[in-house]
Amino acid sequence: MLTFTPAANTYGSSVCNVTLVDGGGLRSASAQLTVTVTPVNDPPSFTLGSAPFLAANPGTFSFPGFARNISQGLNEDSAPPELQFPLQFNVISCNNLAMFEAGGSPTITAAGTLDFKLTQNMGGLERTSVCQVLLQEVGGLATSSRPFNIIQSRCSAGAAYVKRFDACQFYRALTIPSNPGVEYNMFTDALTWPEAATVCQSMGRRLVKLTDATQDAQLYSAVTAITGNQYWIGLNDQSQEGAYRWPDGSSLVTANWPNGGPWLPGEPNNSLATNVLGEDCVMMNGGKWRDWDCNKDWPYICG
Repeated sequence: MLTFTPAANTYGSSVCNVTLVDGGGLRSASAQLTVTVTPVNDPPSFTLGSAPFLAANPGTFSFPGFARNISQGLNEDSAPPELQFPLQFNVISCNNLAMFEAGGSPTITAAGTLDFKLTQNMGGLERTSVCQVLLQEVGGLATSSRPFNIIQSRCSAGAAYVKRFDACQFYRALTIPSNPGVEYNMFTDALTWPEAATVCQSMGRRLVKLTDATQDAQLYSAVTAITGNQYWIGLNDQSQEGAYRWPDGSSLVTANWPNGGPWLPGEPNNSLATNVLGEDCVMMNGGKWRDWDCNKDWPYICG
């Protein structure tokens, strides 16, 4: 009986020379033995990007690279073309179909681009469609289905829902020369730092992160052309006193601010005079920063 153990996730042929030896030590002539291990067809695999978040306006939308890391299967991407199957995505179901135009339900191309057409959201509430998608070899195996969401705001383009007012608040879109193509959203209706952070998160954004003196100064100039010179930024030390972090979890680095850095003289001071719990959130104040009571109302910028 022939027995052997192939190496994991390998296939191919091996030619062996076999001889028979008797108890007296005599050996037969050798004969060739070819052992062939055929490949096992593993199911394909993929990952999905973040849920698209759109304004209430209707429109046609396309998100290249929404499905990514598309693979034929374990160790099969390098297999000869004749051993590979064409792959296709099948969006097998979506709920809340009223979100989509007729013929505009979500599809995902073989390259991973998500396409769909939205209707106008007239209901005054955020709405979500939960879809299931699988990746299938044409004529072969498929992945298990995976969910993805498409979310449509209750607010039209240029606005975001603010729970305190139970209304959509419009923002001003700002750009600055040092970051071309990057949009910042300036809200002039004042909120507390936590409320402002929630609004930014609802847009798929964060309270603004400032990384150098040029960006800081240019954004300050753009804001003061619209409104006052005080507003919330994303920096805070709520998790650990004195350990300032941005909403993405990164630490404050002040090396890119010359001439004494970004802080006002004497700041941050965690003043207990304004708040018995201290000052844990950071605001712009006349071109420099100060820490302040997170529960005070100020305009804010999402970025």
